[in-house]
Amino acid sequence: NRKFHFLETAKVIIDLCAAPGGWTQVASRTMAKSSSSSSNNILLAVDILPIRSIPNVITLIGDITTEKCKAQIKGQLQTLNADVVLCDGAPNVGASYDRDAYQQNEIALHALKCATQHLKRN
Repeated sequence: NRKFHFLETAKVIIDLCAAPGGWTQVASRTMAKSSSSSSNNILLAVDILPIRSIPNVITLIGDITTEKCKAQIKGQLQTLNADVVLCDGAPNVGASYDRDAYQQNEIALHALKCATQHLKRN
């Protein structure tokens, strides 16, 4: 963001795998501020774990790999498209490198699918 300043102009942001909420806090402080109460500025934070309350942030508890969570995201956005999709998700690592690598790739793939479905064109 320091180089490209994409958060300052964003009016709709989706933060996937957002817990504990660090990037959500940064996005909340940095994103475009609404100039009227009818503005459609939305910051949607999604994670399988609970995210503590952050002012002006909609939080969803859900697994981004499930259809239920995808429907919840779509329901919150309604007809809006996102300016930015953030994701710094990682699986809980265990004893199996192969399993961990598979889960990391699955998270990345679902985040990419979410971005392609909800990002504005251009």
